[in-house]
Amino acid sequence: MATPNKSGFSLQDATLHPPVLSADDDDDGEIPWVLVDEHAYVADCRNATTAFATTWDNKDIQVTFCLARPPRVSYICVFCPGREHNEFPLEPKIIAMTEDLVLLRIIVSSKWHVFEDMDYYIYQAADRAAGGGPSLKRLPRPPQPYKFDSPNAGILRCGTSYKQRHEEQNSRFVLRRPDRDITDDDDFYVVAGLCTAHYPEPGEFVLCHYNSKVPTRWNTDTVCVSLNKQQRIQHGCYLCHGNYKVIAIGGDAGTMGFVDLWRGIIFCDVLRVVQGFKPIPPLGYVALPPPLVPDLVPRGDARLSRDIAVVEGDEGRIIKYVQLVIESKPSEGLEGSSVIEGWMSETWKIPVSASCTYSENSWVRDCRCESSHILVDDSNPHFELLPKVLVDHEGKPLPPFKKLDIRQPTLNLHGDDGIVYFMVKKNREDPKAWVVAVDMRKNALQEVAKFAADRTVVVTFAYVHSRISKYLR
Repeated sequence: MATPNKSGFSLQDATLHPPVLSADDDDDGEIPWVLVDEHAYVADCRNATTAFATTWDNKDIQVTFCLARPPRVSYICVFCPGREHNEFPLEPKIIAMTEDLVLLRIIVSSKWHVFEDMDYYIYQAADRAAGGGPSLKRLPRPPQPYKFDSPNAGILRCGTSYKQRHEEQNSRFVLRRPDRDITDDDDFYVVAGLCTAHYPEPGEFVLCHYNSKVPTRWNTDTVCVSLNKQQRIQHGCYLCHGNYKVIAIGGDAGTMGFVDLWRGIIFCDVLRVVQGFKPIPPLGYVALPPPLVPDLVPRGDARLSRDIAVVEGDEGRIIKYVQLVIESKPSEGLEGSSVIEGWMSETWKIPVSASCTYSENSWVRDCRCESSHILVDDSNPHFELLPKVLVDHEGKPLPPFKKLDIRQPTLNLHGDDGIVYFMVKKNREDPKAWVVAVDMRKNALQEVAKFAADRTVVVTFAYVHSRISKYLR
């Protein structure tokens, strides 16, 4: 461990030593999307993506992207010149990403109560105010007691000129951004977090939001699912919802989806709330597709077995969802333990609509893949890169994926091509990991890359996906 500060918190040693990018990550071709390590490194790394700001005590801080083509994992470096690394009590963390924006949570403090100095920063890849280059801005602190983590906060990109740039990049973009006069300062964004209300009524939440056009403050509004809708959603009068991910859908209402990856999606017309529409529009809801295992009891971090994203399909934008089930059997001689035999994964999709009004029957199953159906192709060099788990004294390797711990299905953001990315380890405690790309429609292994998992010694959520790379030069 690095030297702790007076609070007792300290960074992991690996956080001070970012991995070196391989040569083929340095090519000049566009990288349309990336996997990004959720936790930043603390190191003085600078390149064309570096942006600067000041901390709460008016000291310099910088943020730099180091990009790699999937399945390799990109990362961020955060650094404060002149400060000791132990003034970072915790790793800086990505809270949300959308298009050219990143919301970061960074604590720079030597105090005993380090969380008093928790700040949120917006990194913008292509900021007109910064001459088209990257920028970094520290946001005002949210009102107490609201704090944000990656499961409950997201960013909504708005503005006519942003909409036009998006349409130029993809002519099939059919769900429009809010219409406004085209001016240089028309682009703006909203940071929104869905929080638990104090003594809430059934289906009631607090939307805590920041509008970049009003840069000095946050606002809060009570939002709720109508009682009739709640009763149609789930039995009884209590809406069970634990947020794991936020997706930006857009449209004239500026809709965002707050997703319980075990159960369903709450749709909130965030822009309508921010603009002060009265009455506040009720929250929408759609249940997720049925689990691969009937009567599944939700347990642990749903992001380790499920993912959701808005992607471009053949006929327009879709919400795509993937779930993963690990197949195991009881271990011989070790009571209470199990051995991984393989896995099964399934994807579903639903078209994005302007109203975001759906029923459970709106979901369409896309494809299903089982590890036992993935044929070993001796001509495919990626099979050789997979970790081998030995099972007998002769050291004979098992078939691919058998006994490998596989987690975190992650959807490809570059089109609807059926490719899903997974993180695999020899076992949960292994500091080494691999990211594998699987073509779910063809039951084929596409690519394998090593992942520096020193900071995820146990199986924890490790990286996020983002399109920010297409905005970085």
